[in-house]
Amino acid sequence: MPQATARHLGRAYAIAASGFLLVGFLLAGLIRWQLAFPGRPVPWLGGLLGASRTASGILLPDFYDQLVAMHGTIMVFLGVVPFAVGAFGSWLVPKRLGLSASLPRVQWLGFGLFLAAGLLMLGSFFAPGGAAQAGWTAYPPLAEIVPAGQTVWLFGMLLLGGSNLCLAIGLIATVVVGKRQRGLPWIELPFAVHSQFGAALLLLLAFPALAAAAVLQLMDRLFGASFFRPSVDLAASGDPLLWQHLFWFLAHPEVYVLVLPAFGLVAEVFTHHAGRALWGARAAARATLALCALSLVVWAHHMFLTGMAASLSTFFQLTTVLISMPSVVVLTCLLMTVGRGTLPSTTAFRFAIAFLPAFAIGGLTGLPLALAATDLPLHDTAYVVGHFHLLVAPGALFGLFAGVYHFYPQWTGRRLSETLGHLHFWPSLVALFGLFVPMLIQGLGGLPRRLYDGGASYDFAKSLLPWHLVMTVSAAVLAIAQVPFLVNLVLARRKAATEITEGVESSSSGGEDSVARRLGIQLALLADFLFVASLVSVFVALGPKIEGVGGREVRALGLLVASGGLWWWGRRRFSSRAEGRWRALAAFGALGAVSCVGVVGIAAVARVRAGWVPSEGIGAASWWVFAGLVVMHAAGLAIAHGRRVSGSRAR
Repeated sequence: MPQATARHLGRAYAIAASGFLLVGFLLAGLIRWQLAFPGRPVPWLGGLLGASRTASGILLPDFYDQLVAMHGTIMVFLGVVPFAVGAFGSWLVPKRLGLSASLPRVQWLGFGLFLAAGLLMLGSFFAPGGAAQAGWTAYPPLAEIVPAGQTVWLFGMLLLGGSNLCLAIGLIATVVVGKRQRGLPWIELPFAVHSQFGAALLLLLAFPALAAAAVLQLMDRLFGASFFRPSVDLAASGDPLLWQHLFWFLAHPEVYVLVLPAFGLVAEVFTHHAGRALWGARAAARATLALCALSLVVWAHHMFLTGMAASLSTFFQLTTVLISMPSVVVLTCLLMTVGRGTLPSTTAFRFAIAFLPAFAIGGLTGLPLALAATDLPLHDTAYVVGHFHLLVAPGALFGLFAGVYHFYPQWTGRRLSETLGHLHFWPSLVALFGLFVPMLIQGLGGLPRRLYDGGASYDFAKSLLPWHLVMTVSAAVLAIAQVPFLVNLVLARRKAATEITEGVESSSSGGEDSVARRLGIQLALLADFLFVASLVSVFVALGPKIEGVGGREVRALGLLVASGGLWWWGRRRFSSRAEGRWRALAAFGALGAVSCVGVVGIAAVARVRAGWVPSEGIGAASWWVFAGLVVMHAAGLAIAHGRRVSGSRAR
């Protein structure tokens, strides 16, 4: 993918993610109005939302739940992550490595899946009963019984899983190929590349867990299974906590997927303005890898309230405290880079320097939540909402704005106005802290979160309610502060464009393309293994409730694995002199995979005749999930063989 095409992919992600962010901000405005003025009609929009969402212009409780769920989903999964990793990563990584991006079709496929997922989720507002209503975390058992919008949400998350997988594979392959071409040690790669590589690695390793959880919740909702649904019949009762484990295994690393690209963008701005390399670049690179590793072993600190063994709780408290250390290392390296000399007054630099205290405050407010003793009273309060938003909104968004102002001339050949940039920065800085710091005050005062009336029904919360008005006014100021930014973009489009200089670019050789393709397949297989492992972990956790997977199914699985290995062995030797022999061997492997479908199909017919459907119990549902895995992998193996043979004939 030439640099121009990489720039086009980055622009596509930026435009689509900006549109979703705008929708997310609109939903947030409706939420803030309801919390500040419960029982009052929404001005202008109240009459346009429809009778199923409002009563005389007043938001209904079910619609409020939809706003909360979809705001979180859109901002995290459809807004910040695609902008940070998709828009900047797709363009900046090849630019810094001086080569074309690897696997362009895979990366464009990822964008297509992302766009489809976003449109599907937005369309869920028009589903019967409205959009998802179980929060952006989709906790069961509530998520098991809400209307059809939750099903659409789950399908959207599966599409996002495929999108993030394609994006991660493309970025990782680009970094590996770039390292080989430039002959650099891993530690010598630019820090912006390290930060994007870390974010892509987390997406690859963590998202399969949520994809597996989404499949099982779909089984619960569509086929009457009970993987996460509790029941009075203990033998058939699922475990809602299993969803939380799988969800947070992704969702906490997702926080660092939001933050790591911002680290890289801020470093780019600082090194450019300081005229020197990043101070402690090797330490920052090692700290980034440490952040990635630790973020995968801290997820259960979101679950202290559910109860866990003291030893397990101690482990997660320790890892949660430890993860702050690499963050401090990176912040120190950034600060020391600009710690000497005159500070410039560009808008990009202002947003970048504001990122440091914003991220630090967001991190410090998380320390009480890292310890079970202080997390228990704070967990279900507005404090958690304030902490998360301080970390993500001023933190990640300031980094993204710094990147936009800094790289916009290189993207478009036009420069943004500094005057309008300053009008954008200062009100945004004040408004963001005015919006989220009061949440900490309310939380410390004991105000619960997720309240339709913002706490007006609680006598003890009366003194905390005025903060809702402060936050709503701050939200309005924040919205107005974006007007200079939008005007800036419009005026910049009217300027004459200068020639865009992409820097030195080396095209990938055939050998490097082969390396990228082979690595892409290996990474896809790794993600598939993690997806299956996540499903198996649920089956193991449910233990003796899983019955009915007998010898026939185990033999089918063994045949599938053997067929896959045989096919792969033959495929690797298509280029040898005995091509016909190895092609026949690979075809035999593909035939064996198809035979697996027949074995499982016969068993499926027998079980349907016997009435052994997923709603019969966890054992039956587990068998059908198992059968689906066998068929899916066998079909994938047959398709891959067909593509390989047709490609060989074409050559």
